[in-house]
Amino acid sequence: MIPPTNIHKIPFSFDTTILREEVAKIDATDWHSHAVEAAGNQTIVLTSVGGTINHDYAISGPIEATVFLDRFPYIKQVLQAFDLPVSRCRLVKIPGKTQIPAQVYHCYHWYRRHAIYIPIVTHEGLELFYDGKSRVINAGEAWSLDPAIPHWMHNQSESECVHLIIEMKNPPQPSQNKIKHIPYQQGLGHVLTEDYSFEVFSPAEIHQLTAEIYQQLENAAVPPKTYAELTHHINYFRTRWGEVFSRFGHHSAGELSYQDLLLYFKEQVALKGRKYLLRANWDKMNVIELINSMLLTSARPTPMRFIKRLLAKNNEKRVPLPNLEPLKGHRPSPKFQKPIFIISTPRAGSSLLFETLSKFSDLWTIGVESHETIEGIPELHPASHEFKSNRLTAEDLQPHIASRLIGRFTGQLKNREGQAYSDLPVEEFVRPIRFLEKTPKNALRIPFLKALFPDALFLFLYRDPKENISSLIEGWRSRRFLAYDPLPGWTHTGWSFLLPPGWATLQDSSIAEICAYQWEKTNAIVMEDLRSMTDQSWHVISYLDLVQDPKQVIAGISQFAGLQWDEKIKQVVSQALPVSHLTLSNPMADKWRKNKREIDSILSKVEPRFQALEELKQGRLRS
Repeated sequence: MIPPTNIHKIPFSFDTTILREEVAKIDATDWHSHAVEAAGNQTIVLTSVGGTINHDYAISGPIEATVFLDRFPYIKQVLQAFDLPVSRCRLVKIPGKTQIPAQVYHCYHWYRRHAIYIPIVTHEGLELFYDGKSRVINAGEAWSLDPAIPHWMHNQSESECVHLIIEMKNPPQPSQNKIKHIPYQQGLGHVLTEDYSFEVFSPAEIHQLTAEIYQQLENAAVPPKTYAELTHHINYFRTRWGEVFSRFGHHSAGELSYQDLLLYFKEQVALKGRKYLLRANWDKMNVIELINSMLLTSARPTPMRFIKRLLAKNNEKRVPLPNLEPLKGHRPSPKFQKPIFIISTPRAGSSLLFETLSKFSDLWTIGVESHETIEGIPELHPASHEFKSNRLTAEDLQPHIASRLIGRFTGQLKNREGQAYSDLPVEEFVRPIRFLEKTPKNALRIPFLKALFPDALFLFLYRDPKENISSLIEGWRSRRFLAYDPLPGWTHTGWSFLLPPGWATLQDSSIAEICAYQWEKTNAIVMEDLRSMTDQSWHVISYLDLVQDPKQVIAGISQFAGLQWDEKIKQVVSQALPVSHLTLSNPMADKWRKNKREIDSILSKVEPRFQALEELKQGRLRS
């Protein structure tokens, strides 16, 4: 394993007067909460993945300047002075009487990168603690440190301090040369070098890193049987990694194959051996965390429900499915009158639309997506169709299936106040109800739903493919939206989101290519199905219109579906709509740009469909 690099001063000095003048012009509203939790600690992101305000790791995309960097011409020259590719870069403000918690980064990103600290506004009493030792770093100096070694800052003064923190893949080396002063020169500025590659560990590095795990196991009191099992899994992991690397190398088409092996490593080595593989000392990286974090694109932790799933699998525990059958007592099902189905690709904003429309007083919902409600009926599960897709048509609807599905919907119905339909007085059971439902898989089931409810209405929501596919990419990488795990015929571990016809052709595709296929194929099927129905059965909505002018969009839906407008709805749409509970990261303009390189590679495949969607919406508006 690469030994840590000690902290050292870089032989540069910068003009603190100009740096402070630039910082002094910052508006208070420009500061954002920093990723590191500390009271009042704030940051301004200068360079990032895709040039948006994020803290994603550079491996997830090319580095670009944010809107803030051009405000600081001398800071741009500071970046230029190092003559090295810059990764993430930010200004950090530390309030008076504040200590930033101790940090040590046991992750792949910091195995590849180093940090440079340049104090801009500092005071007596500000100390940098590195590897347990205190150092005073002065304004205008540049210090390089290995973030794998624990470090923290303590501002004991009453006044706030501001530092510039730069990440680089290749840190400047210490030198005995005379310190070089970097003066301000008008018109000069750093030209960013893209610091991006899908750079997984080589087989030699995997061999070297897992050798440390062997050493930890040998030093621990591991029972012989457990030791044999763990070493078997480590050897398999090594061998398979070499095979996958020889096939894909550093090409992103191998991402799912590498992800499979990392999941295998997490389950068979990290979790099963966690009792013996104790956390490494502070003075070196934890190899387990280092390997596990290889494909992380941000500091987000592994979803807890995924960890619980692995633990449950190891302990051979199974969580019972909820009872979705209607309540006993022979209470009749309601008459579903003009039920409303939100139809869209996954991650197109359907949760936002659903959560907004569910505030209408005359709508009833089951509160969640109907994956288990529908697929819990064996004939409607894709297994009954040899997992060809989630496609269902009128031919899949039999009388006993219709009765059972309506009963399952009825058993979960709630109104906007949270009152269950089953709790209504008996005399109200015969009244018609308006049902609102949204499940992205239903985009492939329109003919089936129309056969089930002949008077059903469909709200077709679509989204710009750049934004939608970027969100799908994030979802696949997060593994929070696993639909089928395992999926028969799929050579990888788990399939995320809906299953479109033809998915089996994507075995060697990149995640971006898979997401583009899901977007294009789903929207194509929706357009074909809707055009086969009367115009009065469906309504088209653009996600962009929904977030920019929610009042007008919801009013249009209300008129189309015949919904009762009241004060609560007026209040909901009179301001920006709240973030959906299923959002992975905070919404922001051009968030998709952090996946720009991958999206650019598939954009030509989806642009014709997007143009057709725009024309479909315009045609509906004119009619």
